Amino acid sequence: MSTSSASSQCSAGAGAIGWWQRQCWIERDPTIGIERRPTPPDRSTDSATALSPTTPKAAPPPRCC
Repeated sequence: MSTSSASSQCSAGAGAIGWWQRQCWIERDPTIGIERRPTPPDRSTDSATALSPTTPKAAPPPRCC
């Protein structure tokens, strides 16, 4: 799961938890102590991992039939 997806789900969960508390369905936030995932570093500009036009592409998998 990507960081942005996880953050979106955490935000939705926080909203639901607040509503449940207002409805007196729960007394406290059960997610206290859970931290958000840190955003991973942007590797799209990393020259070590970026593909150049001369980088050979992977060979297609062998056909089975």
